[in-house]
This record gives sequence, structure tokens and C-alpha cells, in this order.
Amino acid sequence: MTTNVSALSGARQQGPPANISGAEPAASATGPHWVPGPGSPAPTAPPEAPPLLLVHPHQPVPEQAQHISYFLMCLFKKEIRPKQWPWQSVTTTVMAAAARFFIRGANSKLSITGIGNGSQSSFGETLVKLSPSSNSRTKTQRRHAHFTFQPDPERTQYGPTQKMNLFQSVTSALDNTLATDPTAVIFGEDVAFGGVFRCTVGLRDKYGKDRVFNTPLCEQGIVGFGIGAAVAGATAIAEIQFADYIYPAFDQIVNEAAKYRYRSGNLFDCGSLTIRAPWGCVGHGSLYHSQSPEAFFAHCPGIKVVIPRSPVQAKGLLLSCIADQNPCIFFEPKILYRAAVEQVPVEPYTIPLSQADIVQEGSDVTLVAWGTQ
Repeated sequence: MTTNVSALSGARQQGPPANISGAEPAASATGPHWVPGPGSPAPTAPPEAPPLLLVHPHQPVPEQAQHISYFLMCLFKKEIRPKQWPWQSVTTTVMAAAARFFIRGANSKLSITGIGNGSQSSFGETLVKLSPSSNSRTKTQRRHAHFTFQPDPERTQYGPTQKMNLFQSVTSALDNTLATDPTAVIFGEDVAFGGVFRCTVGLRDKYGKDRVFNTPLCEQGIVGFGIGAAVAGATAIAEIQFADYIYPAFDQIVNEAAKYRYRSGNLFDCGSLTIRAPWGCVGHGSLYHSQSPEAFFAHCPGIKVVIPRSPVQAKGLLLSCIADQNPCIFFEPKILYRAAVEQVPVEPYTIPLSQADIVQEGSDVTLVAWGTQ
């Protein structure tokens, strides 16, 4: 008697069916097989390996641009593409994401084709073929926004202005704060060298490493530290590198920062805490660099959520958040970091929070929007 062990639907069989008949297995040039018992169905060869990309089995597909060299190594070094890696441990979703990451990280147009080795084994290896012929959109097309930014008229009531894009206006606001408030500190992942979007560039050199400094990659720790610094009397400005990664800090924000004044009977508060985070999609950020999580926090009493729509608004609203006596979350539309350019006042100024900016008056319909809407 021979028992055939088959895999679940959609998964590759891990090896030959178990042979419990006592018959000796035979071998051939094509690989090992078994001798069926009387009345057993003829064995069938496993299906051909699907065309997938293969990376290191013990390392996740990297997401940050600084890991592109490691990703290339994973693709092209044979010794880290083991032939013994089970196919079903690789999902097409992860492999597709890896391919998209590689293509979009390159400066030239590339197409990737996975080629199975055609083996009758339940394991396989793929090769990566790069071709200059591709229908991929160019880098400029991929980053093209779904709208055209329209600058507001120049505001002269705040003094001299200077041409700035949105990330430069954020830098200007942070510079003004550090210059006028000796208790202000800026901290987060990579802020010391300027941040991934360059919003803090030059501030560490200007104000010192004790006031602009990096933190470990730990969002709940960043916010928790900010709460403690604010309670102790500092003006704490925390940066979450992407709004998508703010969720580990959700408990610190909602249960600690938002409720600190209430639970202490107004004896203590962390109102001088401001949390900055790049927000929204840019067209190529995939699921972990494109989210807009403001609704989670907008329903929580005790915190304020602010999203600017232009460089002028960004600087004025950020300075208002920093000065406000309630913890604030300041989401920055990263698609506008370089796309939006205006004449921004150089000196500090504030724009009132919790108050709508009427862009166009009417009588029949009210449209409420924020950020890039």
C-alpha cells in the first residue's frame, strides 16, 4: 500500500508522497522517485516553479532607500539565493513589492522578468533579467501630482518674505522656534543630519547636538520622551519619520498626551508637545509611506490635529502648534514639500488654530477640506 500526501490548494508539495509499502525507492537521471504499490495512481511531476523573484530568506525586503545596495546584493549574488528555499515561503505580494522597489529606485527604465529553472523538483531558483526596453513611466511622470498647486497672494503684513517651498517653510518655523525659545528641542529619527525630507537641515550645526538630536527607531519611545520633556517644561518637537509609522505611538498619544491634563486635575500637562510627521501619498510610496491617519486622532479630545495646504500656512500653523498649550499633531503633506512654492515671511508669525480659512465665499454649498484636498 502506498499513501500519497498532497499539499493544500495553492501550495507546492514539499516532497514525494510517503511510501509505506516497504518497496525500495528507485532513482533515475531526472531525480528520485518512488515505486507505487498495487492499484496506486501513477505519480505526477510537481508543477513547474512560478516565475518569482528570490531574495534572502531570512531578511525582509528593505523599504528605506539607504538599503538599495543590500537589495541589489540579494538579487545578484548567487550564494544568498539558496536552492533549498521552499517556494511557498515566498508570497507573490512580497516579491511584487520587491520588484517595484527596485524598478522605482533606479534612474533608468528597467523591466524584470522571472525565469523558472524548469526543474521537476519542488524547489527552484529564479533569475533576474534586466532589459532597457520597458513601458514604465518616467520618474517625472510617477511623481506628477493629481493637481496643480496654486500659491496664495503674497502676505506682506508679516514683514519681508522669501521664496520657499513647503519643507523650507517648516525649517524656517523650527529655526525661529529654536532661536527664540531656549527650552525648545527637536528630536526624531535622522533629524540630526536634516531628516529624510531635509526639514531640519542645518539646525544641529546651528544650535548644537543637545537641542537637535536623533532617537532610536521607536515611535512610542519618541512620543513618550516628548511627553516627559514637555511635562518637565521643555518645548518638545518630535518627528515621526512617516505618518504611517505613528501607530506604535498611538497609546502614548491618545492615552497619555491627550489625557495628561485631565487626569491630573490640571496640575500637570504636556501642552508644549508638538508631533510632526510627513503625511499623505506621493504616488510611489506604497502602503507604508502613503497613509493619512488623521481621522484616528481627530476624534480624540485633548489633542489638536493640523494639516497645512501651502508653505505660508505650514509655517504659521506650525508656529501656532508649538505655541499652543495643548499637544498637537502636525501632519505635513509630503507631496507639497517641493511642489508648493510661495513667498513666505521670514520672521515668526502665527495663524489661528481651530478656525477655517475661507478660500472662496458662496451661498449655496459649503465644502470643507484640509491638506491637499
